[in-house]
Amino acid sequence: SSLARGLRAALRAAAAPPCASALAGLAVGLTPARRLFAGEKAPLGLVASVLETLGGAMIPCLLIVLGGELASAGRDALIDLPRRTVAAATGARLALMPALGAAWLATATALRLVPTSQPPLFLVVCLLAWSTPAAVVLSTLAVQHGAAPGVMAGLLLVSYAGGAVTLPLVITLLLGAIR
Repeated sequence: SSLARGLRAALRAAAAPPCASALAGLAVGLTPARRLFAGEKAPLGLVASVLETLGGAMIPCLLIVLGGELASAGRDALIDLPRRTVAAATGARLALMPALGAAWLATATALRLVPTSQPPLFLVVCLLAWSTPAAVVLSTLAVQHGAAPGVMAGLLLVSYAGGAVTLPLVITLLLGAIR
């Protein structure tokens, strides 16, 4: 049946390494098992330290993959996409997402889901998370699945270039609003 197929697809997706890792992290972090990894006398503190060190190297490694994809795709990385598509993808990430984030945060604040004791800078940081360009991990996933990695790398390049313009504007607006 379609329900069984959907359930199998959901289980396959949850078994993918990124999802399985996130679920394992939640299982450890939200239970008493976290005492095994965190704290001064944690028996597996060395494992946590090693994982933290490896995690710190992730972004530089992903940037190398992104650079490799841009180099292999060359100047034609975005030539297959209409300019409207590139503009829509970039605009949605850099303009629409901050607006949605602001609406979500305003709603959460009005419903008292955000503690009123939080300093205003907390709200700025939340909105900045909605305003940043897409994660470089998208390029790695495109490489892994053979889903037009050159085009994804090109879109990320345009998104990061646009972010160099939009992020200072967002930060200026946010800092002006909390004064």
